[in-house]
Amino acid sequence: MRQQPGTSALAAQGREADLAARMKRAAHTDLMVAATLRESTEHARSGRRQLDAIHAEIRDALDRQRPLGWDTPTGARQAQTFLAAKARQIYRVIADAVADNRRQTTLLRSVHAGYPMSARLRDRLNRQALADDLNRVESATSAISPTDMARYRNALQVRDGLAVNGADGAEPVLLLIYEPTAFDGRGRAAIAIGDPDTADNTTFLVPGVRSSVQGGYLSYPDGRNIYREVVRADPDRTDSVVVWMGYRTPDSLLDPAVAQPTAARAGGRLLATDVNAVAMSHIGPSHVTVIGHSYGSTTVADAAAAAGMRVDDVVLVGSPGTDLAHTTNDFHLPAGGHVFVGAASSDPITGFGGQPQLPVPATSATVGLGADPATDGYGSTRFKAEARGVALPMTGHSSYFDPAGESLFSIGDIASGHGDALARHHMTAPHRLRLPAFDPERLRPGTGGHRH
Repeated sequence: MRQQPGTSALAAQGREADLAARMKRAAHTDLMVAATLRESTEHARSGRRQLDAIHAEIRDALDRQRPLGWDTPTGARQAQTFLAAKARQIYRVIADAVADNRRQTTLLRSVHAGYPMSARLRDRLNRQALADDLNRVESATSAISPTDMARYRNALQVRDGLAVNGADGAEPVLLLIYEPTAFDGRGRAAIAIGDPDTADNTTFLVPGVRSSVQGGYLSYPDGRNIYREVVRADPDRTDSVVVWMGYRTPDSLLDPAVAQPTAARAGGRLLATDVNAVAMSHIGPSHVTVIGHSYGSTTVADAAAAAGMRVDDVVLVGSPGTDLAHTTNDFHLPAGGHVFVGAASSDPITGFGGQPQLPVPATSATVGLGADPATDGYGSTRFKAEARGVALPMTGHSSYFDPAGESLFSIGDIASGHGDALARHHMTAPHRLRLPAFDPERLRPGTGGHRH
């Protein structure tokens, strides 16, 4: 006689059935969204072709008729009649495009309700836009506009970022965000190494000052270094690391904006939206970590404290202050969530944390970036992050993602969902003292050779 499955087995079967159903619904939604967007794109291209044809007719008429007397009263009337007819054609094309846009928007909202767009669909659509931006310039037969050239230059940077981050070939590399003209041409983009919709662990990396699409940040090795270390930390789980160049950072350490939290607060709102959107499209359980480096740590803190970002763990490295988050309680993490901090004693940027935030007279702005998350009483877990060798100025600030370093090894434990392993691996560090001001890590030389 066949034995009936136990309660746990039935529950597991139920979870598998629910997961399969969700994946099927998500795939169906993706197909409908893709079809709708393809139709919308083709309609837009058709409108562009019609406008180009009207432009050619006007240019041709001007070339042919100007010698035939359009500067006479009769010719002027003919010209007005001709141009009025063309204006009506242009209006019809534009009105048709507006109506189609409204129709497609309504349809997308209807189709998309409750089913966020998957990472793979976003990748397909963004790669098509990327290809269009490249082809528009590389296949041009006439003068190229400054806007198209700006899009092209950033498209090249994004293409390079996709190639660099996909060099290992082990995981899909997905273009989640592609806005090449955002932030006055600096660009906005995000590349995922691994599929964040199915990964057991998803990690966002948020950079700091001087970072932009335009400046080539997407090709930096930081994201790949994190991905490799997380995979080694727990080979039995799947991973995704999202290199998020999604906000307008201060231009340099000499930029006055670097001492103010305005850009971090604006970036925090964008970050929270993007992180939460990825979480909504995820299938099954996941562990989400967000890492902020330098000014990016202020952005991460503001996203959690004031913009509703929902994650499991936060990692702050090289932080100049956490602005709206005064203690770990302000991050609104779930039970079991932690704020982990890496602060090299040789890193001068972390010295800005803890300085008072001062109001700018007659404005709502402030100067200073808030509390130092590495200090005693903040509530964080500090991990070892000393740079190996001679501590030159800024060496500590730029070494948090170096292979075999203390910091990257610790990040591997945290982002793989094993932050509790820091103590077992002897990678926790004592907090800084406020009064008297002292960092115990100054007494310890940095070490290397750390790999899972």
